[in-house]
Amino acid sequence: MDHIVNSYGSSDAEGGSSAEENVLVSVPQCWSFGNDGQVTIKTCQVMSDDYGLFPWPSAFLLAEFIISHSHLFGDKTIIELGSGTCIGGLVAASIGASRVILTDREEISENCVKIQQMNANLRDRITVQSLVWGEFRSDLFDLQCANVIIAADIFYDEKDIFATLHHLMKDGVVFYTAYQDRSEENMDMLNLQLENWDMTLEEGNHFLRMFIIKMKPNYKI
Repeated sequence: MDHIVNSYGSSDAEGGSSAEENVLVSVPQCWSFGNDGQVTIKTCQVMSDDYGLFPWPSAFLLAEFIISHSHLFGDKTIIELGSGTCIGGLVAASIGASRVILTDREEISENCVKIQQMNANLRDRITVQSLVWGEFRSDLFDLQCANVIIAADIFYDEKDIFATLHHLMKDGVVFYTAYQDRSEENMDMLNLQLENWDMTLEEGNHFLRMFIIKMKPNYKI
C-alpha cells in the first residue's frame, strides 16, 4: 500500500491570543494513493487532543481498498461516517462516486468543510453534514439516500454508531469500514453489537482489518 505525505504551505494558528489558551494548529497535507499515485487528495490535520482530527492508519487502508475495488464505489451515493480528515470520502469522490456526503459531529464537520474547499476539483460532488450518532434528528433522515457507507476506525462508541447504522442500512446498503484491532475485548464487544443489530461481518486477518458489514437477509425492522 503506497501513500505519500507532503506537508505544504504554512500552518494556520487558530484560537485565542492568550498564552494560557490552547492554540489549535491546522496542518495542510497532500496524500497520494495507488501504485502509481493516481489519486491525490488534500486534507487538513488539526493538532489537538481530539482524535477525530488525526489521519489514523485505518483511513489509509480504507483508501486503498476503495481504489482497488473501484467498481463498488463508482457512480454511487456514499456516506462517510466520522469523516474527520475525510481521506476515505475524498478518495471515493476521486475514483468516480457520484456524490459523497462527509459527516461528523458539528465541531469536526467545520474541518470537513475546510477540506472540501481545499479540493476544488471534487467540490461539486462532495457535501458536508453534521451528524451525532445515536440521535434520530432530521439530519439523520436526510441521509437515507446512500447506496454505500464507509468509515475508518469508528468502533469506540458501539451502541450509538450501530443505532445510526441500523437506520441507514436499508434496501441492501453495504458498510465498508477499516478497523484497527487494539484488544480482544474490543472485538468481543463489536461482535456482540453485530449480533444485537442483526448484522453480518466479513473480515480480514490482520491487526488492521477491512470489514464489510451487511444486514442479515431475514432481519426485521
